[in-house]
Amino acid sequence: MGSRSNRPRSDSVSSSHNASPSASPSALTPPGLATTASTSRPLSSSPTPTPAIPPSSVIPPSHPAPSSSADFHSPPSQRKLNGLLASKRTSAADSVADPLLQIRQQLVSDPRAIYLGNEIAITTLVGWVRDGRTDLCVRADDLVSYSEARDAYRKQPDDHLPPVLPESALFSVIAQISNDKFFMQADANYTGGGRFSTHFADTKLTALVEPAESPALTEDFKMVMSNLDTLVKSKRTRSFQTIKGIFDTVHGQRKFRIKHTLFTPRSEVDEDTESLRPAQYTIARWPINPRHPLAVEEHQELIHTHIVNFLPAFDHNGVLIEPTQYERQLSGAIVSLHFTISHWTIAGKSGSDASDTFVLDVEDISVIEPPAATSTGGKKRARQFVENDPFTLHKKRRVDENRNE
Repeated sequence: MGSRSNRPRSDSVSSSHNASPSASPSALTPPGLATTASTSRPLSSSPTPTPAIPPSSVIPPSHPAPSSSADFHSPPSQRKLNGLLASKRTSAADSVADPLLQIRQQLVSDPRAIYLGNEIAITTLVGWVRDGRTDLCVRADDLVSYSEARDAYRKQPDDHLPPVLPESALFSVIAQISNDKFFMQADANYTGGGRFSTHFADTKLTALVEPAESPALTEDFKMVMSNLDTLVKSKRTRSFQTIKGIFDTVHGQRKFRIKHTLFTPRSEVDEDTESLRPAQYTIARWPINPRHPLAVEEHQELIHTHIVNFLPAFDHNGVLIEPTQYERQLSGAIVSLHFTISHWTIAGKSGSDASDTFVLDVEDISVIEPPAATSTGGKKRARQFVENDPFTLHKKRRVDENRNE
């Protein structure tokens, strides 16, 4: 969420909790996003002056940000899990050695994020805090500390510093990026306008998330959806009938949606934010599909006004995925995923219903199993021109005999 100024707030707080998680607030640095002991959370919603390139990992350690473009793609040695994809996940007898289960255990044990595939009392671990017009889902213990600091400041403002909002809680899952409604291409498949007359500057990359094709994790996704349902219910507006942003059903299967904000105004970041990046990660060289003329046109207008928040997605070797490869390497992949959750309300107007909107903002995607190989677009190999039937020898002999007469 980035840093916030120490000014008084009249934030409203809501929570439903009876216990706090075991992790302390100081341990809530997002996976793969810490750069040093004194810096944390450099991604998505509010970019920091020098955004770290998060060396994503299933259990991501803290690493310094790349100092130059030369080491931009260098995967840390800790990210290499030997033999990660060596075996099929078909036998329950092999479940102990199943790499997916090994990764699952690492996520469960990581104090920095709440693993949603567990059967947990989720409302005892988190609550909601108001930040302007948005509600942030935060750790319960952070919420308690913030509430106490806020109350103390209100009673004696001369003796206490203004409270600082807690960081959003980080959640983790293992699941599969769906091929359905995949809009995480570099330009989000933007063709302009749409229902809400949006602009390219407001583009968000989106994708649906579905169960991983692994018997070992079948029950996990059910728990993920159950926990998300519980979180949504804890923040529903009583008189609102519609929920937007978080869920979708495709071919009878219920899935959840993740998002990533693609652009940030330059006025909100330091001038040297892009200075350490290779060219393909800068706004000037950001790839736009030439078949999307409105995206091409609006992209040119953004070059001097915005920077790119490249997607923090990493392949199964721990290398940052280049923007031209988002669809090829993510659509259909089994991944470990980290995200935050926020909420806001939209009043009904012009015949539309009032709605609660929930957004899952991507903090980190790590590919565990790449997508299955696809065909070459249905093209068939051209047949070689031959005069004679190569499979019928007696016909060939007869033709040769006729030629010799």
